[in-house]
Amino acid sequence: MKKLSLRLQTIFELVPFGYDVIWDLCCDHGYLGLMLAKEKISEQVFLIDCVPSIIENLQARLKKLPQIKNVAQAGLQDAGTIQLVEKKKQLLIISGVGGLATIELLQQIFSNNPSQEKPDLLLSPKHHLFAVRKFLISQGYQLINETLSFENSRSYENLLVSQDGELPLVDTGSIQWNIDDSQHLDYLNIQIEHNRRKQAHAIVEKYCALQVSLD
Repeated sequence: MKKLSLRLQTIFELVPFGYDVIWDLCCDHGYLGLMLAKEKISEQVFLIDCVPSIIENLQARLKKLPQIKNVAQAGLQDAGTIQLVEKKKQLLIISGVGGLATIELLQQIFSNNPSQEKPDLLLSPKHHLFAVRKFLISQGYQLINETLSFENSRSYENLLVSQDGELPLVDTGSIQWNIDDSQHLDYLNIQIEHNRRKQAHAIVEKYCALQVSLD
């Protein structure tokens, strides 16, 4: 099985044991979901993507990996239409998708599963992290863990959240920041300048306040 990239390895290491079901949504080549299944992190793993060639390749690979028995499905499906498994502790993973698209997917999933408790989420969006965090806060999510990771000159915020997390979820991030790491400070400066260009003054003020608190 192919070794995970640095970004996917970081996400993999954030996943706690103890879930009945893990959904790897918009799973791309399925490397993360397959590794979670191989390591038996969860009783069931669903690999979901809307690209036919991806799912066909995944299904063919699974036939060559008989030792991986807990992949419940490699399914060709719009991630927003999934039906959560009743009365199961579930984690939804969405990585490598834009932040606004991530919000839209989650809105669809919540709308399609109104009687279900909101699942835990592990998100690693490409952009619009402030908007993603604000949405999660509005939905009652709290923080379990968060990290910043860097790969190929790109930066990623990785958020593990739950309805019963032990820490408040902060719109500019909290425990992910390491003031001794220049990459973290550079990333924060990028967020400030990006939002200045967009004239998103309220967001700039929040990031600047964070910058002062980290000094």
